[in-house]
Amino acid sequence: VVLFRLGLIKDMTGQMGETVNGLVAEAAAEEENRDFVAPEALSYDASVTDAWKYADIYSTGKLCLYVLSGGVLPEEGKETELLEETGISEGVCSLLQQMTDLQPEKRPSVRKLQGELEEL
Repeated sequence: VVLFRLGLIKDMTGQMGETVNGLVAEAAAEEENRDFVAPEALSYDASVTDAWKYADIYSTGKLCLYVLSGGVLPEEGKETELLEETGISEGVCSLLQQMTDLQPEKRPSVRKLQGELEEL
């Protein structure tokens, strides 16, 4: 089982249907999957290439929120409350909020994310 695969958002093979970018239309059609897809991916704006590298960070953050909150995605802005109820540390809550920021440029890079996870 593959939970997530970083870098799959881009079409590197020339086979668009095998990438997340190629499958995002199908995911968007299924409402329950939309919460895990970065807003910039849902907009289908392939020209915003710099933002795409942060789409995986968003999806990974949403997956972590889902798992840590017991299979429920918290309402936007209420992530900290739900995670604190489950005993998740303030540092982890803050990191997950950064990862799931609606603005791609505010999400941490993979390198920064790695450093923060090592500190936590």
